[in-house]
Amino acid sequence: MDILSLRFFLRIAALGGVTAAAQDLSLSPASASARLVKLEETIGVRLFHRTTRAVSLTTDGEAFLPYAQEMIETLETGLSAVKGQDANAEGILRITMPGSFGRMYIIPALAKFHVRHPLVNLDLRLSDEVLDVIEGA
Repeated sequence: MDILSLRFFLRIAALGGVTAAAQDLSLSPASASARLVKLEETIGVRLFHRTTRAVSLTTDGEAFLPYAQEMIETLETGLSAVKGQDANAEGILRITMPGSFGRMYIIPALAKFHVRHPLVNLDLRLSDEVLDVIEGA
């Protein structure tokens, strides 16, 4: 059982379709189908009911889902720990951008960013003028 097959299983369950999950993970349809068949063979149960219009979890698939999620989360946590990605970002982040872009896309995301990176101080400059970011620091 490989990581990509587990991720594929989780994406099928989340997106409700093999094709959508394959596209999301940049897999060819043939590769995606083979992965799913191999995963079901490895586990020894059918994970999805498949029709031409829909895919839904079997009872066994529903039972396996939380364990697959936990395996992926545990693996990602372990990989982050050894790669040093658990270190907290800190310092000043200066961002200059057009006002309309900042108001539309950046400002709504700031609260979530601050929760995730509380040690980062933002210097956000919104302006529709052409600025020299090197001299303007």
